[in-house]
Amino acid sequence: MKKSALLIVIVCLSVNLFAQSGNDAIRFSQLIPSITARSMAMGGAFGAVGADFSSLSNNPAGIGLFRRSEFTVTPAFGNTSTASDFLGQKNSDNKYNFNVGNIGLIYAYPKEESNTSPWRGFAFGFGYNKLNSFHSRNFYEGLNTKNSLLDSYLEEANGINVNTLQSGPYDFSSNMAFQTYLIDTLPGSSNQYFSAIPEGGEIQRVIYETRGSAGEALFSLGGNYMNRVFWGLTLGIPYLRYNEDLIYEEIDPGDNISQTTPGIDSSYAAYFNFESFRFKRQIGSSGNGFNAKFGLIFRPNDWLRFGMAVHSPAFYSMHNEYLFQLHANYAGESYDYDKPLATLDYNMTTPFRASGSIAMLYQQNGMLSFDYEFVDYSSAKFSSSEIAFTQSNQEIRTNYGQGHNFRVGGEWKYGIFAFRLGTGYYGKIVKTNLSDSNTDLHRFIYSGGFGIREEGYFVDVAYSLSKHKTGVLLYELENDPGNAPISIDRINEHRLLVTIGFRF
Repeated sequence: MKKSALLIVIVCLSVNLFAQSGNDAIRFSQLIPSITARSMAMGGAFGAVGADFSSLSNNPAGIGLFRRSEFTVTPAFGNTSTASDFLGQKNSDNKYNFNVGNIGLIYAYPKEESNTSPWRGFAFGFGYNKLNSFHSRNFYEGLNTKNSLLDSYLEEANGINVNTLQSGPYDFSSNMAFQTYLIDTLPGSSNQYFSAIPEGGEIQRVIYETRGSAGEALFSLGGNYMNRVFWGLTLGIPYLRYNEDLIYEEIDPGDNISQTTPGIDSSYAAYFNFESFRFKRQIGSSGNGFNAKFGLIFRPNDWLRFGMAVHSPAFYSMHNEYLFQLHANYAGESYDYDKPLATLDYNMTTPFRASGSIAMLYQQNGMLSFDYEFVDYSSAKFSSSEIAFTQSNQEIRTNYGQGHNFRVGGEWKYGIFAFRLGTGYYGKIVKTNLSDSNTDLHRFIYSGGFGIREEGYFVDVAYSLSKHKTGVLLYELENDPGNAPISIDRINEHRLLVTIGFRF
């Protein structure tokens, strides 16, 4: 694997606490909506179709096509399964969750065709749409015969005076190892260190779980001009909640690790009796912000529609909380180092988006729809009045590029029944020269569903499967980058949505 694949770091145990990484910005900038069952069943290709509550977050002009008022709610069920290859061993895990894809109300004010005004109607809508899910669970385990997390702490600590190590910016990484005797100064030195695992040979085990979601409360207004041009504006209040729990262990179950560091004698007895250590990290992120979306749909005739939409960046005020714990076991001894709750407040800006779409209708029986979306992920950034995010923002600009997303979907009606299929391709996010097909974060989505529509109500059911891969780096080694432990994860996200709607 290319060394550049290390850019895709989901679990990194040796970074400075307050260095928000590009991974955080990309995680919160990706939108994989699960809004209404009808739109999801068609692969999300709804930009030129309209008259669905998902339009308010996709192309707001769709609100202009409503001729009747409507209330919708969408309960959703999800399962994320992960299969990984780590140190030659295959592992798997999964996580279930129940959520709400949308809840919303549309007030439509149509006008009679005989009305002398060219405006044929207006509509107002408000509610909630879910934009992404962060639920996942990963498990890794394997025998590492080459290195340890402690090697990354040695790289960070070597050359740093022991007094600085205990009071500087290392308190959430190498100083934790120092306080639990996992690393210590060499005899007669105050800035050179050795570790309790000098040559590998330990079992590495990771349990990594994430929870949370991103969504937005929204308020939309739209209109219908001559049944040919439809417009819409959405003001959004996006929010996100993200929690990450990590347990990382290194274990010597067979008492195979021996201390071979030159100059270390029996007076350092603990380093000859290493048994295990456990690192635990909890991160909670929350944010609220605002954005705006504007869209148009042009209908030159009864069977063809063109759509376009632009989405402003979302401007978030973020709050993070961190808890760190390290526990080390030796024969007859154990040491703990717990950090008190740490917090960080900052601002985050997600990318601008633009989309174009086309829908072709066959009388009242069916349609085909195509969407294209452009996202410049390199424009995401962090800011704060207290902390300079220069390095993090440079990482985003250097590593991430422009995303090109494509969606296609179809619907066929038979009486009160409708049958739908769709697919989507979310293009690579990491720049081509810095990634391969395992780590560029591209994604495929396959979906299908059906619906029943009566005069005053409708019920839609949809299923989607999202498939993607990612590279997971546990820690970085500048002196030995090719041997840093990496897992290639294959992630399948299953979603089942049921939308219930009432018209009046």
